[in-house]
Amino acid sequence: MLRLHIEGKEQQIQPFLLDLKQHHPDIDLIDKKVKDEKVEITMKCEALNKPKQRVKTVVLHTTDGQSIHIPILDMVMVQLEDKVKFIAGRSFDIFG
Repeated sequence: MLRLHIEGKEQQIQPFLLDLKQHHPDIDLIDKKVKDEKVEITMKCEALNKPKQRVKTVVLHTTDGQSIHIPILDMVMVQLEDKVKFIAGRSFDIFG
């Protein structure tokens, strides 16, 4: 379980909480305290590890017909030109 503690004026943190709840509906509010216009909020959520959903494989084809498979975590790909792509992410080696 992951706990998040937020402090501040309600009008400042309310937009953040609404946005957080909209994108992550599994987050629950545990506690809310108000002291002299200052709000203290504690929230909780389950941090589920789903690495298969975050890993994509880039396949490079060599001139001799071989294929190189590279697993990349949190990959972002941008098409810069017709034959030019920019790929960013994290690569890992579990045996390294």
